[in-house]
Amino acid sequence: MSGYDMKKIVDVGLSHFWNENYGQIYPTLDSLVRDGLARKSEGGGDGKRKRNVYTITKRGVEAFREWLALPADPPIVRNELQ
Repeated sequence: MSGYDMKKIVDVGLSHFWNENYGQIYPTLDSLVRDGLARKSEGGGDGKRKRNVYTITKRGVEAFREWLALPADPPIVRNELQ
């Protein structure tokens, strides 16, 4: 999946409470590749230019599962009266 494809998914499925831009997506993907959690390869594009395609590595799957097992941070509760 390309960074462009990921942004489209976020825009369609999460845009009512989350907004992401390419300036955040691509540096994060590069960091995941650098850490060995994802792999980048050249994939097909729309005929005009090629896209980079990102896939998760075995190490990335393991790191994701470890992250899912962590306890969630408690929500921050605002008290406007204090």
